Amino acid sequence: MVDHFDDFPLVNDAGMQTSKKYLDLDWFSLQNQVRGMVSKLISPVVTQSNEDRDTVKMLRNMNAHLKKKMDELSFAFHKST
Repeated sequence: MVDHFDDFPLVNDAGMQTSKKYLDLDWFSLQNQVRGMVSKLISPVVTQSNEDRDTVKMLRNMNAHLKKKMDELSFAFHKST
């Protein structure tokens, strides 16, 4: 059984030997780095999603406007005949 790994004492944790260096890892910093990477990865998706939402909203407004015009033209056509 090895008592030291790269000059760091080993700790028995749940029957496994773990380096003390591993246990002293700055988990807060690691979590922030992972959050930053995830944010960078999903930011293009979020941007595209927002643009798509705006496009759909614009298309709905245009559709409603065109439907209203069609109804007015239909009414005018039936009124004239």
